[in-house]
Amino acid sequence: MADKYYYSYEEFLKDHKRLTHMVKPFNPDTIIAITRGGLVPALFLSEALNIKEFHVVNATFYDDDNNLLKKVEVSNLPNMIRGSRALVVDEIVDTGETAHAILNELSDKNPDTEFKLATYFYKKNSIYNADFKLNVADKWINFFWEVDSNP
Repeated sequence: MADKYYYSYEEFLKDHKRLTHMVKPFNPDTIIAITRGGLVPALFLSEALNIKEFHVVNATFYDDDNNLLKKVEVSNLPNMIRGSRALVVDEIVDTGETAHAILNELSDKNPDTEFKLATYFYKKNSIYNADFKLNVADKWINFFWEVDSNP
């Protein structure tokens, strides 16, 4: 894909401060990272918000050959504390299929927990609208934490 954008650490830090400010009023007591892209952003948010309760949810949308699966496979769902507020974090909401599947399964398993999704990038045509979002993604984004992201 010729139309790529390198998302630097410096840009991330600026956006991180903005996103932290946006999610603070929600007052989450738990952070849930969507692997793999949501791990770095979730770690930064957990530190900034001083949230010690941290979980990781796995989602697979592609097979080992990068072929699209018929359905998002979700695993490693946490059991939440009753009445908690969980911030689910991913780096980008692309089609929205992953976010939709994860949030549905989390809510089904933990009906007494309030879940909200935070993302640094989103696509306008996504089927899932994040609660907290920053930047419209109109190009392929190489994040600084990705192995092949060197500009």
